[in-house]
Order: sequence, then structure tokens, then C-alpha cells
Amino acid sequence: IESHMGQSHSSPDPLWEKAVHIAETNFHWIPGTIVDKEVVLNEAGQTEETSEKYIELYMSKSEGIQMRLIRALFNGKDVTRDEKENNENISLLKQEGPENPFLAGRQNNITYTKIPDTVWVEKTPCCLFSYRQTEDGITWQGKAWLNYHNGIPVKIKYHTTDTINEDNLTLNNLSGTILFSHSDPGKWVPKKISYSMDIKTKVFPFYTF
Repeated sequence: IESHMGQSHSSPDPLWEKAVHIAETNFHWIPGTIVDKEVVLNEAGQTEETSEKYIELYMSKSEGIQMRLIRALFNGKDVTRDEKENNENISLLKQEGPENPFLAGRQNNITYTKIPDTVWVEKTPCCLFSYRQTEDGITWQGKAWLNYHNGIPVKIKYHTTDTINEDNLTLNNLSGTILFSHSDPGKWVPKKISYSMDIKTKVFPFYTF
């Protein structure tokens, strides 16, 4: 097992370095359509609410990346009209933080360990890396599966045991999994993102999900 620390390490792993280069050269890609599905569970594990959003992304010459809500469902009911009047709830997916441990500018915040055994993921021979990343005082632990031959990231999983405070919410046990797709001539993009967390509100009523 080989251990490395960010870009400052005297001999960074060449496969990880390839993944960093791939992420940098593909940073400009955006999805044409995002399907965002959320399920909120209570403490007993029962479904409290479900929501789905279908969002189209497009490029404007004058204003850059723009979003257009196509359809929205809440507990199976069509709420598209209401959501179009409340566009601040639509968040643009950004390749930052734990969702992308390969950002070149953040390599000094990451330590990783390479496990040389070959693992097959998505019908691809991969090398497994275990990594630790610190961002804004939050420590993330994760695993990354890189194509054994060319370093293309195939899958990552990450989690944190730290508490995250965001507006009127407290987030705990946040974890996520991302599967990537790659096609010639070198386009590398997220294919499927799933995540889970425990949420507690800081305003009355004090719900815990």
C-alpha cells in the first residue's frame, strides 16, 4: 500500500495525477438535463415526502449557464407552476468539494492511499484509492475507483461524520456516491449521483428527518 499527500508529495501517484488532469480538462461540461429526485424519511424510516425536478441547462452567450425548470412533482402532484415562481430552490450542480476530489486547486487538502489490487467496477478494471479531504473545516473520507489503464475516474463514494450547519438546517451523516461516464474523444461527466443525510431544522417546529 502506498500513501501520498497532495501535490507537495515528492512522488505523487501517476494514476491519481491523470485523474486530476482529466477532471481539469472536462470541468466545462454541463448536463443537458438534470433529474433531481428526493425522498425525505422520518426517524422511523418511513417516507414523509417525495419530490422530483426535471431541469434543463443551456448556455447563454451573455449570461453563461442558465437553468429552465421543465417539470416538478411533490408527493406525486404536479407543482411545476409554483416551482417556476420559486427558482431559488433550483441549485446548479457544481463540481466542487467532496463531489470532486480531483480538483487541481485542492490537492493540498487531500491525502490518499493506493491499494494496488485490481477491482472491477462498471465492467472496468479499476485501482482503488482511499482518500481523506478537508474543506472549510469539514473532513471527508472517501474511496475512488480509477480506470487501471488511464486513470479515468469511474466511481467515488464519500462521507463525513462532522456536523454541517447550513442556514436553518443541521446536517449529519452526509454520504454520497457518484458514477461517471466516459466517451470518446475524452468527455468525462457524472452519470448518477446519490446521497443521504440526517436533517434537523433549527426553527419551529423542530423536525428531525
